[in-house]
Amino acid sequence: MAESPQDTISAQLVPLWGKILVGIFLVLVGGVLVYLLVEVWPAVLAATGAANPRPTTTAHAKTISVFGAAYSPDPDVTLLLLVAVLSALGSYVHAAQSFVDFAGNRRLVVSWTWWYIFRILIGVALAEIFYFAIRAGFFGTDTPTTDINPYGIAAIAGLVGLFSKQATDKLREVFETLFKTAPGYGDDTRKDSLTNPSPVVRMGEPAELSVGSTLLQIELVGEGFIHDSVARVSRPLEGGIPVPRDTAYVSASRLRVTLTPEDVAEAGSVSITVFNPAPGGGISEPVLLLVT
Repeated sequence: MAESPQDTISAQLVPLWGKILVGIFLVLVGGVLVYLLVEVWPAVLAATGAANPRPTTTAHAKTISVFGAAYSPDPDVTLLLLVAVLSALGSYVHAAQSFVDFAGNRRLVVSWTWWYIFRILIGVALAEIFYFAIRAGFFGTDTPTTDINPYGIAAIAGLVGLFSKQATDKLREVFETLFKTAPGYGDDTRKDSLTNPSPVVRMGEPAELSVGSTLLQIELVGEGFIHDSVARVSRPLEGGIPVPRDTAYVSASRLRVTLTPEDVAEAGSVSITVFNPAPGGGISEPVLLLVT
């Protein structure tokens, strides 16, 4: 007996024992992150001078003890540790909230378990990049550590970890604006782009067939065709519902399409579009094939 889609989906769900393990893992990670923050914060205050009520331009290193292991980082490294811990904590909040939502609704899928593992690492790496961007953009290279507000750095790191997707989208928006390539360059000149092009159909060859014709193969001429391109046929007089037809890739500018006898059974026009799948891709504007 063949499996139904529901059976396939159910087989991919995380079992109860798996949910318990992931939940215990997240609880332990949350406890460790809070512990690290408590241990690192006094060193941050000492490094930035926030622990000293009197103005000073000298930052002091303070020993950090983590599970009995002592470490005395310099002030700049202390700020990097602060960014790592706060961004990890922000990412943890996002991961824990996602786990509760999906596990509570019984929709936690096995393939997403790696997301919970890498979520914190991605948040930390992204926050460190943001930290360096902030230091480079708002502070001079000779700015002492004592002039940096640790609360502001901590807040930004936590928010970047919590909203890493939005932060990544904003960085992408900024860099696409700053480093936008002219049309015809960049990915347009490379054949290994991960994004499929948008198809364009200019004409069909032949552009006209007779009713009941035995010639059922036509070629579409255009651009942006790929091996996964699919031609779709619809008749405006029959509701215009597009139906896929056998499509053979000839080149980036040509597709060979095999019609069915029903497509040319009656006089009228047949609308043909080309669909390219994601990523990118899209549906072309239709071209009309006349049946006379």
